[in-house]
Amino acid sequence: MALIQQEHPKANLGFSLKPIPLSKLLNGIETDSVLKYMLRKSDNFLAEQLMLTSAAYQTDSMSFDAMRNYLLKNRLQGILEEPLWVDGSGLSRYNLFTPTSVVQLLGKMHKELDSTRLFSLLPIWNANGTISNTPQNRESNFIYAKSGSMGGVSNLAGYLRTKKGNLLYFSLMKNNFRRPSSAIREEMYLLLEQLYSTY
Repeated sequence: MALIQQEHPKANLGFSLKPIPLSKLLNGIETDSVLKYMLRKSDNFLAEQLMLTSAAYQTDSMSFDAMRNYLLKNRLQGILEEPLWVDGSGLSRYNLFTPTSVVQLLGKMHKELDSTRLFSLLPIWNANGTISNTPQNRESNFIYAKSGSMGGVSNLAGYLRTKKGNLLYFSLMKNNFRRPSSAIREEMYLLLEQLYSTY
């Protein structure tokens, strides 16, 4: 880009690192539609792009580091165990979050977002993983959660609506295992099912 500007100083490249004024912002599809797709399909590329787009809007660059720092300072302050956060998709093994920090984030989201909207964004989950989001399933299921996995790692975090109507925040993290992921998911489901019945 610098080379083009040197050779053609009057060239308008149509690119700026400054935040875009709302009066000039062109709206795309509804935010919730994008978030639902990303969460239900586990679209890591989309997650990364949303982080960079947010950075361009909130800061002066499309920088993951700038957006992460902004979020930690302005939106996630008070988290007891500050995460080591190196990418927007969660694919890096260098990301270090604890169950405590994830549960605190879930609590913050529940306080700041309308419950109906929040639960409509999250996938419904059972021992087989994310399941269909049809109305009949939404009534009969009680786990609204996002899973994440890679070789030897299986995580699940979200909300559990108990039989008595209580809402629990949870974060389950299992690593360094050599069994099939399906066995880990089954164990997680059995634990959550017990919490559902007990509380």
